[in-house]
Amino acid sequence: MVERREPLRSGKGYALNHGLQALRADPPDVLVIIDADCVAEAGLIDTIGRLAIATDRPVQAAFLVEPPVPATANDRLSALAFTVKNLVRPRGLERLGLPCLLTGAGTAIPWAAMSSTTINGAASAEDMRLTAQLACLGHLPMHCHSARVTAGLSAAPRGGVSLQRTRWEHGHLETLLTEGPRLLSAAMRQRRAALLALALELCVPPLSLLVLLWAAAFSAALIAGLLGASMVPAALLALCGLLLVLGLSAAWIKFGRHVAPLRLVLAWPFYVLAKVPLYVAFLTRRQSTWAPRQ
Repeated sequence: MVERREPLRSGKGYALNHGLQALRADPPDVLVIIDADCVAEAGLIDTIGRLAIATDRPVQAAFLVEPPVPATANDRLSALAFTVKNLVRPRGLERLGLPCLLTGAGTAIPWAAMSSTTINGAASAEDMRLTAQLACLGHLPMHCHSARVTAGLSAAPRGGVSLQRTRWEHGHLETLLTEGPRLLSAAMRQRRAALLALALELCVPPLSLLVLLWAAAFSAALIAGLLGASMVPAALLALCGLLLVLGLSAAWIKFGRHVAPLRLVLAWPFYVLAKVPLYVAFLTRRQSTWAPRQ
């Protein structure tokens, strides 16, 4: 066992780098990453480890979160958003035969692929950055929905979101802006449809921000149409909004009813509006300090 203690350089990226250096002297066939505060289902390591070796590809298990006890409405809606991002979307990509994003825990990576990457310890969203690195090198991650790992969701302070959730979303947005164009460029150069699909998946913003961007675009298009411009953009955006609602409704019915009851789902607009300060803060005071789950 290797233990690292460096209070001035805390964070998962630093810990991963330390572990990788310790393994280089006698590397394993496959590296499995599970956060210390996660609970892995029985057989998870064996399942994703064997699959990674058999396919010679990184493998991502379904990484879900549990609301704290007692849980607020925002806690449950946040857990539902994680379910959509870390289970529903990757499972859809899996059924289409397309790669998925690595989501931080429950990950198995062949050592030959992992040894060719570098991890910036100070960077946030290290899982998404690692996904981009591996994909550009030809190692496209795959999802394994039959293996699951679960973490606890830290409680949010009253009237806001936790530091941990702020860092998650700010890291997501920063990685989207830096790694998204890189992946899109690589997909065009290599002419690989699977890499393009992964690039587009990485470029999807957090669910709440996606809803806010749609609302802003639809409102602008509708106002322009009422003032005499073409109503076609407003109609197309209305169709996009309908498809978004149908997709989220189907995801909730199939996977989310035990996470958030219907009365909370109907309050989703208030949850989205509560995230506005978080996204404004991304432009004014970006959060990059690592925050452990409580």
